Amino acid sequence: MKHRSLFLVGVFAVGLALLVVACPSPGDVALKARALSYLKVANDISASKEFFSPKIQDALGSATGRISAATLALPGIPMALTSATSDQLAKISAESIHTRTQGKWGQVRFTFESATGPRQMSTVWVRVNGQWYVFAATDGEIHEYGKPPVFVD
Repeated sequence: MKHRSLFLVGVFAVGLALLVVACPSPGDVALKARALSYLKVANDISASKEFFSPKIQDALGSATGRISAATLALPGIPMALTSATSDQLAKISAESIHTRTQGKWGQVRFTFESATGPRQMSTVWVRVNGQWYVFAATDGEIHEYGKPPVFVD
């Protein structure tokens, strides 16, 4: 009887683990949807501004009319995204996006078709007042939101 109980506990634990792994959290689903929206317009500073953290939005202010996304250099934003063509960004699919969250932090990994072929890229996101924002890792953001965890693959 003791072995049967242990067996049932083991089966339950494995089933629960599979359920947790197979079902993304609501935060992951929201992050994935927001990330896909951002990735489609990452080369357009006017369209992508709303995806940057409130700290970056304040810093950009009205400068967005005078700078292009390709010339906006932010430490946590891959330059390949900001200088990509709209056709390249349009090829990023929801299926190629993988998210992980830890508290207010998220990581978005995706496949990007660059001029030299497919590349794995990632961005870090921070949740502020219930909304996900691209974390550009500027000093101002680190001071405001803290340092993100290291996401180990």
